[in-house]
Amino acid sequence: MWKSDGNNWFLAPDSRKPAERYVWHHTGAQGLIGIVRGASLWASSPLSLNDSQELLYGESVIREVWRRVRDATDVDAQRLVDEVLDTDLVAEVASRVFILSTTLEADSLNQWQRYNQGSDRGYAVVLDTAQPLAPLIPARSQEQIMSSFTLPGWWRVLYEPDPQISAVEEHLRDITTRAEPKREWAVPNGRTWLATLMCRLKHRGFRAEKEMRYIATRAYPIKEAFRAGPAGIVPCIALAGATSTDDIWGTSNPTMQLPIAGICCGPGSGTTDIVSAERLLRAGGYDVASTGTGAPDQVGLFRSDVPYRPS
Repeated sequence: MWKSDGNNWFLAPDSRKPAERYVWHHTGAQGLIGIVRGASLWASSPLSLNDSQELLYGESVIREVWRRVRDATDVDAQRLVDEVLDTDLVAEVASRVFILSTTLEADSLNQWQRYNQGSDRGYAVVLDTAQPLAPLIPARSQEQIMSSFTLPGWWRVLYEPDPQISAVEEHLRDITTRAEPKREWAVPNGRTWLATLMCRLKHRGFRAEKEMRYIATRAYPIKEAFRAGPAGIVPCIALAGATSTDDIWGTSNPTMQLPIAGICCGPGSGTTDIVSAERLLRAGGYDVASTGTGAPDQVGLFRSDVPYRPS
């Protein structure tokens, strides 16, 4: 988000609430236990996600749009954007950025087919995006100035070419019109904005995922963790609840619970699954509704309505 101090434009995290307040994060039984007990969620390296062209696709769209519109911009704008793009955006993002994947699609068959297989029960954690998340950082950490490289927060993924091109054109216009006259800020700010956009662009073949991402950025010296994934070792960092949007760069004083609004047990689940999930949540200090969605400050428990028979 661009903000102004009255003299110059600069990039700052967008603390506005997303239009879609609730998102669904799918996981297995072991994952759900870790989320509730640890009051944290894993954000993973973008190169460990299920898209083999992750980041590469977004970078190619950005550079192709700039190639098409470059000659129509003035010389100063050309020089600025050329300098902004004179770096390896993919390598920068891959080393500093972590992504928590969720979907906007409630009770999604697309997701249950991945997380509710055979005897492995799948679950969906319904998160309230109105409550901020932040990377867990050591106490008294010192911010690494300009090392974050993306803007943290909830971002909707764009899949179709026309919205992608429009978004890139808008970002390029902002870089050339709002970042001047401080060129020493214009270049890093422009890279931050385009790197964030790059994380939001995916091939339309993934459009059924309807993904909303929490993009976490390494603005502090956060120690990586590692877990096993389908494709091997996954670098990741822990996200926890933050007390304020001012803390979304990192928090050493997280909330006791995550902003969980509900838990959905996957297709084929029964009463035992609901009762077990309720006991897990209560053990984690959550106020759980006895049935359904409950009050606004309670965690709702319900079962999937999808008549999916796991293989």
